[in-house]
Amino acid sequence: MNYQEQPQVKLAQAVRILHNTGLLEVWGHISARVDEKSCYVLGHLHIDGRLLSGTTPDDIVKVGLDGKLLEGMGRPPGEIYIHTEIYKRRPDVNAVVHHHGQACITLSIVDQEVMPIWTQSTPFVEGTPIFDRPEQIDNPEVGAKVAEVLADKRGAFLKGHGAIVVGQSIEEACVLSVVMERTARMQLDAAALGQPKPIPRDSLVGGMTRGLTMEELTESYWEFFVAKYPLF
Repeated sequence: MNYQEQPQVKLAQAVRILHNTGLLEVWGHISARVDEKSCYVLGHLHIDGRLLSGTTPDDIVKVGLDGKLLEGMGRPPGEIYIHTEIYKRRPDVNAVVHHHGQACITLSIVDQEVMPIWTQSTPFVEGTPIFDRPEQIDNPEVGAKVAEVLADKRGAFLKGHGAIVVGQSIEEACVLSVVMERTARMQLDAAALGQPKPIPRDSLVGGMTRGLTMEELTESYWEFFVAKYPLF
């Protein structure tokens, strides 16, 4: 396998992208499924006084779906159970992001979900349900409740806390996280002018704007972000 294609490298790259787009600062993390029993995830860096802008593949640790460290020198995030409980319930999910986008948090405070109001946000046409408990997801029981709220959706809000985005790949989860926050900002801006209106479902093909596929959305944005915020 090409070194740059290894999941630890892609995760480190995604962390830098999400940091530079304002979604990860001190806290927040992204993971990738390894198999049915484990995943890779960003370890704690702020405990060592490090910034996410300096994330490297060596900062990625391997964790069992019981939340215990399997490989790596770092410590798994305290909210590892966001990731593990979703992987247990969603075989279609291969990557999970937990971010703290301010616009998403603002919407969650007033019980509003992200709406498909522009062409690139239509992947969220099924909504972003809200976990109504502003607390840390630091044990399997709470993680399971979050996974239940997420259900089969692509994203969910944690009220007054942050958001979760899932994808079939690291690239998809990363790109959709950026799209989610941009959509939330547009929705807040539009609400100042009037009532935001979603794109009608009959204008969509397979849940996407006609002429745009998830693959095209993911690949185009990922390549752009990699060029703008290179890991190497």
